[in-house]
Amino acid sequence: MIRVRVLRDAHIEYVPDLARILGDATRKAYTFMAWDHTDSGFLDFVGGMFTTWDSVRLAEIEGRPVGFSCVDGDVVDQLFFASDHQGQGVGALLQNDLKHQRPEGFGLFTFQANRAARRFYEKQGLIAVAFGVSEDENEPDVRYEWKPDA
Repeated sequence: MIRVRVLRDAHIEYVPDLARILGDATRKAYTFMAWDHTDSGFLDFVGGMFTTWDSVRLAEIEGRPVGFSCVDGDVVDQLFFASDHQGQGVGALLQNDLKHQRPEGFGLFTFQANRAARRFYEKQGLIAVAFGVSEDENEPDVRYEWKPDA
């Protein structure tokens, strides 16, 4: 059975879906740190940030939102997909879309301990360029960049 994947601009009415995906993905991925955000906290965060991002793209499978990316300038601020859709090409679809949106290149941050994300980004051709500590969470992080000629 072929599962139809669609990628399109997200609109404000998708904020609850984005918050659901963000909550699901971070709770699964960030087990290495204290992470006590609530569903309403995710909803408030996404709702408050939505209009500040330059681009919000939504990935859907068979009409159900399963992933998204948010870009601010040349920085990918958010890139998450539902844990039950990992390994199904959603992340690669979003990455390819980012490369199309930002053909000159882009950067993003992830936590150093998020090994699954780091493997994914490296498989997608992103290069680790700096290591530091995140301001909000005070966790070791890594900045990745994608450049078309790298």
